[in-house]
Amino acid sequence: MLLTFSLSRIVSSAETSNGNNELQQLPQAGSESPQVNAEQSLTPDTADQQDGAETSSQTPKDSENSDGDAIAATEETQTGASQQLSQVASEQTMPAVTVDGHDYIGKLSIPALRLVLPIMKEFSYDNLKISPTKYYGDIETHDFVICAHNYDAHFGRLKNLQKGSSVEFSDLSGTTYRYEVVSVDVIEPTAVDEVISGTNDLILLTCTTGGSARVIVRCDIIE
Repeated sequence: MLLTFSLSRIVSSAETSNGNNELQQLPQAGSESPQVNAEQSLTPDTADQQDGAETSSQTPKDSENSDGDAIAATEETQTGASQQLSQVASEQTMPAVTVDGHDYIGKLSIPALRLVLPIMKEFSYDNLKISPTKYYGDIETHDFVICAHNYDAHFGRLKNLQKGSSVEFSDLSGTTYRYEVVSVDVIEPTAVDEVISGTNDLILLTCTTGGSARVIVRCDIIE
């Protein structure tokens, strides 16, 4: 399958382009995905909560050094989330292909940021250190949410997108879905309902520098 070959090249490129060889330093995939419940925020992880750190210089290795007190303080604020995301998302599946032991569902292209990224099928903290992941929903149900860390090579520059910017997602069948950015906003980390409401066809989600809030890019499909 041509897209499978293309996806393999993207995954390989993502690995070799990281000067810290992050993929080699990470735990092996296959660990159980964490439950995102009413006591957790809609964050990808606490790895983005590094006060004073520049987004463009963050790496997975840096994220392991997050201050324990800062993480604990953030966890105390994560009481407003009202959905169990992993349980809901598990009911919606998309075809996947395994590349280097990880399951991918397609690739995301953001021309304005010069990004082409493989998208993993399963949301987990370990997977997020490698690539963006599906967070919730499905292409067909028009409630697809993709999240990633704010590493510069992942979603660190989402805040720079403008209304009208193009975003594309290609699935394993070779179908490309084209979207247009309708808004770029900053929301509270517990605003789960706002993310999974299905109001927009595609949502891209990451943390702000320091991890105190979330950058949300809402996109609608171009008919």
